Formats: sequence, structure tokens, C-alpha cells
Amino acid sequence: MPEEQTIRLINEVEKRLWDNVVSKRVTDMEYTERHDIEDELICGEEYGDIYVHYILATVYMCLRESERASQHTALFNNIYQSYGDYIIRSFPPKPCARIKL
Repeated sequence: MPEEQTIRLINEVEKRLWDNVVSKRVTDMEYTERHDIEDELICGEEYGDIYVHYILATVYMCLRESERASQHTALFNNIYQSYGDYIIRSFPPKPCARIKL
């Protein structure tokens, strides 16, 4: 797979993680799109397989190998849930803006 496609898929995962999990809890981090395969990723090593499973699920879907795509999608979803649980346990929610009535 060309590096550009790999980076695009990594950015899809990163954006999804940012929008749905990280941005709601982590205050000292900003989302930045990745442009290089060596750029630091949102998930640490412990959850790094999330990228591998997302890429493999996408590749197998393109190859119309639905059973393998389903397996990697399930693994991706499990790690995604675990990472979300980790963020929820580790960081308090961001304070909401107060509205004066």
C-alpha cells in the first residue's frame, strides 16, 4: 500500500478518535492532521494496533474479503472502545460553558 494511502487511513482513525473521544476530555492537546508516517499518533503503543486493524479492515473490504474485513473491524471496534474507556478513566470531562439566563 502506498504511504499516502496509509497516512490517509491513519488520519481517518485519528480524526474519529479526536472528534468522538479525545476532544471531549483532553485539554492540553490539539488535533493535527498527519503528513508523515513517522508523526506521533494520538494512541500510544498500548492501543497502536487500532491503526493496523482499521487499515486491514479497509484493505479487505476493497478486496471483497468480507470475513477478514469483519474480523479486523471487530478488533478495531474493541480497541476503540478500550481506548475510549481509558480516556474516560484518565481525564475528567471538559467544563461546559455556562449560559446566563
